[in-house]
Amino acid sequence: MVALESVGTAAAVLQLASAAVKASVSLHGAITTIKNAPNEILNLGNDLIALSSLLKNLELALESPDARRIVDQDKAISSAMEILKSLITSCEKSCREVKEKLQSALQGGRPNNDPIDDTPGSDLLSSGLLIKEGIDIRRSIGWLFRRRGIFAAIEGLQQTKSLFSQSMGSLTLILVIKTVKLTSNGEAPPQVAYPFSDDAGSAIMDLVNAHPSPAERLSVSKSSSVLSQPPTQEPISGMPDPHMTEELLAAVRRGTIPVVAILLRSVHVNAQDARYGRTALSVAAETGNVQMAELLLEHGASVRTRQYSRSSWDDGQSPNETAGRNPLHWAAKKGNSDMVELLLKHGADPNSTTSIGNSALRWACANHDTRSVRLLLENKADVNLRSFYEGWRPIHEACHGNSFEIVQILLEYKPLLDVNVEFYGHRKSPLHWAVHCRNIDIMKALLSNGADSDNNGMFENQTPLHLAAAAGWLDGIKLLLDSNASINPMDAFLRETPLHKAARNLKVEACQLLCARGADIERKNVDGQNYESILNCARQYPDEWKVNPNEVYFLCT
Repeated sequence: MVALESVGTAAAVLQLASAAVKASVSLHGAITTIKNAPNEILNLGNDLIALSSLLKNLELALESPDARRIVDQDKAISSAMEILKSLITSCEKSCREVKEKLQSALQGGRPNNDPIDDTPGSDLLSSGLLIKEGIDIRRSIGWLFRRRGIFAAIEGLQQTKSLFSQSMGSLTLILVIKTVKLTSNGEAPPQVAYPFSDDAGSAIMDLVNAHPSPAERLSVSKSSSVLSQPPTQEPISGMPDPHMTEELLAAVRRGTIPVVAILLRSVHVNAQDARYGRTALSVAAETGNVQMAELLLEHGASVRTRQYSRSSWDDGQSPNETAGRNPLHWAAKKGNSDMVELLLKHGADPNSTTSIGNSALRWACANHDTRSVRLLLENKADVNLRSFYEGWRPIHEACHGNSFEIVQILLEYKPLLDVNVEFYGHRKSPLHWAVHCRNIDIMKALLSNGADSDNNGMFENQTPLHLAAAAGWLDGIKLLLDSNASINPMDAFLRETPLHKAARNLKVEACQLLCARGADIERKNVDGQNYESILNCARQYPDEWKVNPNEVYFLCT
């Protein structure tokens, strides 16, 4: 491969995209041949299809000499392409890492630092090991010991894919606007809404085809960018005046449209305040002032500008809470569905995330904002998009928030239901959260859509039945058992079943119900106690034996 430093931006991206396409297709092929794969791996297959499609379209577009010439001669496009280079490299590296870890697990323990041989006849696919027979991954000893590392690698790939999609979306918008300008006889395009798209490859070909002749294709201006200034705002020279920027943001917050219109004559509409990096549109989205937002959008306000990711706490609030928010995040956070709709119409990315990976859909779920949830999902928001910090997904937020209506909407889009996520070390699945909230309707909805009634992914391997029994929640116990939940699962440290947990909390009716349904009354915990022994001790010293019914931990009680 030619050194990337010696070729143009377009040629370098072409080389990187070609390699990344091969890596993503190879990983997808490996995944499709695995038997009994966990949902996280199956969902990754869908992500890989979308990723390889974007990369392939980009590769096909850049194979055109005219496309490469346009990219290299246009400063705005070339700069956006430069950002893609590291992300494409990360995508390829992540695909290879996931495949390597899967291969190690399925082949019984090849060292992690052994390189993958991609030559024909050498790898996991062409060896026939999976294609001819298939491997039940859950029965592989290597999988048992390496699954955490595999899941971590998958999460890393999904994060990289999300960032790549966002950058591709920014590039696509540049390309679309330039194409509109060319097809409008060189006139600046009117202020119209451009729905979000991350298919930059197709947008490149549209731009190439908009040039009627090779001569005109070579005349793409290096100096002018239709994104550098909004169509209706005169260029403003010099650095932004911090004081005037503050005045603009304050006027937007007050809702004084005439004052804002006057200030926009001397302050750029996308100027950011020096402390937080907020823009006028960001403030309008926070306050829910749609009329103000429409004015700003008419002046060319960007729907994608992120506020700064600061390091220090402010007024008792962690910087993580606001780092990297854009206008759509603010609108969803504040429950402004009309604003969410307006921003989506103007090209806001429904899958954009903050610096810690929070999305507009997660906030809409947390706010029980059914209209915003539907708007985002209808605009292709990823129902499985996870936060970078805890791994939370929209379905976890809805179940944790006890919102049955939101859960119903999300289930229409087939979310993963058996993923356990962090919450102060709890690692609960959506079903665990439904039991935690004692919401029988959400439990029924999850179970009828395939949730695992025996999910034991909590920190000490507690199942939903452990929680329901410890709480003495008879309806929950009955539903889980009717849904084929195992009646005698044991937790990790004390080796206790749901019957033991019910006994610790003196939930006698729950004990009776479990015994009537077939619980093993002689099963002993790590200390040699059956449930009756624990029940007797708990009656004498209740405060010393009880467990938190929402956690039922031993180490963290």
